[in-house]
Amino acid sequence: MQARERQIAELQGALRAALSAGRLESATAAAVAAREATFALYGRHHPASASAINNEALVAKQRGDLARSLELYREALGLYERLVGTRHRSYAAACANLGLAHCAAAAAARGVDAMGHADAARGHLETALAVRSAELPAGDPLIAMTRYQLASALRLGKHHAEAEVLLTGALTELRALLGSEHPTTATALNNLGFLLKDMRQYERATEAYAEATRIRVAALGEAHHDTLVSMHNLAECRRAAGDEEGALTVQDRILAITQAAGAPESTERR
Repeated sequence: MQARERQIAELQGALRAALSAGRLESATAAAVAAREATFALYGRHHPASASAINNEALVAKQRGDLARSLELYREALGLYERLVGTRHRSYAAACANLGLAHCAAAAAARGVDAMGHADAARGHLETALAVRSAELPAGDPLIAMTRYQLASALRLGKHHAEAEVLLTGALTELRALLGSEHPTTATALNNLGFLLKDMRQYERATEAYAEATRIRVAALGEAHHDTLVSMHNLAECRRAAGDEEGALTVQDRILAITQAAGAPESTERR
């Protein structure tokens, strides 16, 4: 048994390393192998197996296979519901993961399909927020993080006013709990930029993206994926506002950074 547990731990380590390096084929192979090894040791109906399925869903999402990701996240959620109940933190995490996958699907879809995914995302993230608010100690940053994730679902569902109230409140909490210079605060600011851009409030959106970029440069470095994402979003916001020169200036900086780092330019928005 110890040898099998060690094998699973090694596969999980390989999975994390591959994801961190952006090696998605290797991450997929490690996730599948870890899931099979976990099933062999614990059986399919075990919290460790639900976790393994969740990890495979994450890799599928990163790979862009949203249909497979949603399928796996639903399977993990069903297992957690049967094994630990609907008031458990693991169940809340599974709800949040499924909700975020629906957010990604909503962003990639159009029309009725997009609204369907946005509504599903809202439902799962509202459940995650309710459980976490009840089960986690007051002031846990995860509660505020779930609020800004729920705000993303509301934005995708065109509930802009409701999303702004939730997101600005979460941002205030994160600044108080983690500090104004924390990467998680930058993520909330980046999400605020999305919302304000959707609302055509380009000046405020530009300010949010610029602050997110500044924080990420200081905390993570210029060449970090998340920093480049914020810079890309800033450029696109300036272009939407009619500032083509400003957009090109940021894009030229992105190109210089990625060329210096020997990495392909990233355009994933997060």
